[in-house]
Amino acid sequence: MHANGTQRPHRILRNRAVCDKAGFRGSSTLYAAMDNEGFPRPIALGPRSVGWIEEEVDAWIEARRAKRDAGDAWRSLGNAATRVVERTKQ
Repeated sequence: MHANGTQRPHRILRNRAVCDKAGFRGSSTLYAAMDNEGFPRPIALGPRSVGWIEEEVDAWIEARRAKRDAGDAWRSLGNAATRVVERTKQ
């Protein structure tokens, strides 16, 4: 959103920029992520041209980070519980 309260236009990313932003090694990894990992689908820009909406790519990356952090929290909780159980056995 702009400082004056208006919404900024969507930014469209091309293949190379999407791969760089998401950390994909190339197009095959990008398209596999669309099939297997819920990566956003591109929009048609022309008869032989596609692009990805940057906000959707950012949201996918953020969801992956949140999933990682949630897993880390559960692992920490499990490790703490294990330590408590081990102390009670001594």
